[in-house]
Amino acid sequence: MAKCTICNSRKGKRICKATDTFICSLCCGSSRNPDKCANCSFYSQLDKSKNYNKVPYFEILEMKNNFQCIDISVLIENDLCNFDEENDIDDETAKRILERLLDKYHFQESSIVFNNGLEEAGFAMVNDHIEKNFQEISSVVITKVLGAILRSLKRHTNGKREYLDFIHNFIGRPLKHALVT
Repeated sequence: MAKCTICNSRKGKRICKATDTFICSLCCGSSRNPDKCANCSFYSQLDKSKNYNKVPYFEILEMKNNFQCIDISVLIENDLCNFDEENDIDDETAKRILERLLDKYHFQESSIVFNNGLEEAGFAMVNDHIEKNFQEISSVVITKVLGAILRSLKRHTNGKREYLDFIHNFIGRPLKHALVT
């Protein structure tokens, strides 16, 4: 099978209608746009009905001395670092994982729709740790921490790996959070 024509590192398993070449699912998910991909079966409008910019969030100063929020944030960002170490993701994939978590905790969706298996695996990893370690925490608090992390991602990324590199430096590589067993 041919290599992906976008990243040139993974197998290209999908025929891209925009480029008429084979691309990998990760590049397919991260390079989609409405103009080029509207008629593609892999293109999804699922994010269009939600405004993730209006999700409630904790301000940096609110989180500064709130150890509960810090613990939640460190667990989530640590999971993103570990998932990146295992799967070599980019900021767009991390963003979509955070958005799927917001689908559950903020938008209260009982059935989450994923763009690909990588996104689903990242969601499952982080969500399992949230449910295991913070079951007594309200979904409002978790939502506001997720909202703060998503805003941080948007501030630190230029569309590649800037946010992930930032949290790797902040969290360390790979660091297993003390609460996760």
